[in-house]
Amino acid sequence: VHTNTAVLPAPAVAAWLTRRNHLWHIRELFSEFPRAWTFYQSYIHTFSNYVITISKAVQFQFAPHLRDKCVVVYNSLGQDSDRANPLTVKAFRTSVGNPEILIGAVGRIKLIRKGQEVLVKAAALLVKKYPELHYAFVGSASTGNEDHVLLLSELIRANCLEDRFTFVGEVHDMKPIYTAFDITVVPSILPEPFGRVVMESMAAGTPVIASNCGGIPEQIEDGVTGLLFEPGDERELARSLERLIVDKELRLRMADAALNFCRDKFSDDATNLKIEAM
Repeated sequence: VHTNTAVLPAPAVAAWLTRRNHLWHIRELFSEFPRAWTFYQSYIHTFSNYVITISKAVQFQFAPHLRDKCVVVYNSLGQDSDRANPLTVKAFRTSVGNPEILIGAVGRIKLIRKGQEVLVKAAALLVKKYPELHYAFVGSASTGNEDHVLLLSELIRANCLEDRFTFVGEVHDMKPIYTAFDITVVPSILPEPFGRVVMESMAAGTPVIASNCGGIPEQIEDGVTGLLFEPGDERELARSLERLIVDKELRLRMADAALNFCRDKFSDDATNLKIEAM
């Protein structure tokens, strides 16, 4: 029995009652629920033969004596590694005004957790010096958090950046979007279990600037395949952005290094071999 998420406890009991081996795939961080996690991690350990964690960050949330069954298996790229259609890439850039440099952030719009407000504040620090920049938010708010879009829009207006930001909304095929970006920013304030946006952008050949938290730094070698900054620090993010804005050659070197890193570390073959070995 393979349980593909931590939030389904019943399959573990079903496997135990029917004397089946149980492989539990943990994709979540429980830092916001420390009291519940104290007990739940023991439940996961007791009713599993192996516990797959999608990052070291997810594994290390388990108490040391409960990590003996844990194996880190990173998510794989799959078809996300395919090349994007150049016409679709061009059409997207045209739709946001065909800027000289396009900076994108992808994910649910949720202030504090996803950190889109940090990117807005960083943009405000750069606006006078770099008028050629444009930013795109790809994604929408989840049900119940619609006001986060309004709050983010108000922050953009308060900094007189309305002409610098585009809200793209939901996009089904992300490959051309990542390829269209010159830089992808992942500004999460709370730790991501893995942060798949990082891997997907790198696989598209786009350098990433991301928060140094959760599973994100397991995907980025700082200064080689991307840049890391302290979560919530808009000044450090602005400095990192400026570093890539002014140095196109550095952007290209990081993009190439990131692409090769992804193909080696996040291939389907690498993932499948680890799982089959259990």
